[in-house]
Amino acid sequence: MVSEPETDMPAVAVASDADAGVPTRSMLATLRGIGTLVAPTSLVTALLYYFGWTRTSKQAFVMGLDDSLFGYSASDYILRSITSMFWPLFYAALVILAGVFAHARLLAWAGERALRTVTLAVAATAGILLILGLVGSGVDRPSRFISLTAPMAITIGIALLAYAAYLHQIAGIRVGGQGALTGTPLGPVGWGAVTVLLLLSSFWTVSHYAAIKGIDFARSAVQQLPAQPSVTIYSPSRLYLEHPVVEEVFRGEEEAAYRFKYSGLKLLFRADGKLFLRPSDLDDPRNIVIAEDTGIRVEYE
Repeated sequence: MVSEPETDMPAVAVASDADAGVPTRSMLATLRGIGTLVAPTSLVTALLYYFGWTRTSKQAFVMGLDDSLFGYSASDYILRSITSMFWPLFYAALVILAGVFAHARLLAWAGERALRTVTLAVAATAGILLILGLVGSGVDRPSRFISLTAPMAITIGIALLAYAAYLHQIAGIRVGGQGALTGTPLGPVGWGAVTVLLLLSSFWTVSHYAAIKGIDFARSAVQQLPAQPSVTIYSPSRLYLEHPVVEEVFRGEEEAAYRFKYSGLKLLFRADGKLFLRPSDLDDPRNIVIAEDTGIRVEYE
């Protein structure tokens, strides 16, 4: 009987095809775990409320107001979050769809060496994006561009780094049968951490986008002020609105319901039973807030 020759080759850990599904299973398990802690409907509602509040708060700040003056309800904030959520979700869906198609083509085309080259390129790109994002997020007074691209770069960097780890795992599975030492770069806990990091960075990115939208809405409201309705206010008592608002007093009419007339005003918007006005002179940045239940009469032109 001939015995097999002894070798000094170390034991080989060969990855199975089932290991390729570890990222998907682990990430879905993490999402289900989050769903057990917080009801999905409550979580979505809270996120919509926060993004709507972020947009409104930044808009009010740029206009020299405070969002508490608006008296918005939770439904109002949720409705105002739609413009902050639509485009990020739309572009994210397009990127994911393109990524799924590109991944399928890559696996069908690339050999072992090409796959490892792509893995290194993706990992290097992820590292550059993470560094740029971290540097940008540390800027004290970031520009509009940096404020949006810094969290976006970190989000994309995390996603690419996770994808590079997944490609490394796939490359190990392909050569596993040839005696190569392979293993899973990230276990279930690692992929769960990646899921949490992606959720947090995506939340950060969308909140910055919502703030930028708030700034845009504020600037648009000021630029469109000349096209807004002109407002004339009739009041039984003096409102003490200063120049350039024009005050006209009706004298000798003791029985008149209104004694004072104010013109030279433009309507910004109406909210919570209040009129938010500005002088017609665009050089005057004052905000004038008048409650509608004070016995005044308002005319719009």
